[in-house]
Amino acid sequence: MKRSLLLLLTACGVLFGSSLLNSTYGQVTIDCFPYFQDFDDWSTCSNTCQAPCAGEDGWTNDPTGDTQDWTTWTGGTTSGSTGPSADHTSGNGNYIYMETSGSCSGSNDSCFITTPLFDLNGLPNAFFAYWRHLYGATIGSLHVDLRTYT
Repeated sequence: MKRSLLLLLTACGVLFGSSLLNSTYGQVTIDCFPYFQDFDDWSTCSNTCQAPCAGEDGWTNDPTGDTQDWTTWTGGTTSGSTGPSADHTSGNGNYIYMETSGSCSGSNDSCFITTPLFDLNGLPNAFFAYWRHLYGATIGSLHVDLRTYT
């Protein structure tokens, strides 16, 4: 496996510098492990309709192919009996989520977030782990997709 791109939710800090930019794919490449992202360095953003949040640290809130965007938030979600009351890592940090209830959401909504490119060369036993909270009457499913580049 030469290079892999993980799509959608993850838990992993990013190193910055021009050497991390992959000229072939034009994005940040992570090649130092373990990698951890708790979203605490990210700015929280409005969780109102039509207010997309920008991704940070090489993460991109995919603007095409979906009907919603991920929101960076701290504390409980604004809708009752859904979402977490706090982030999993410290209890007072940030997390990202998709609102699936209320006037902003619809049937079969989706949202995509793209992570940085992970160079897994030399890591024969690499794995991917994340915390997720799927609760509420209108929650669907979470898919984590992997792309391989050679």
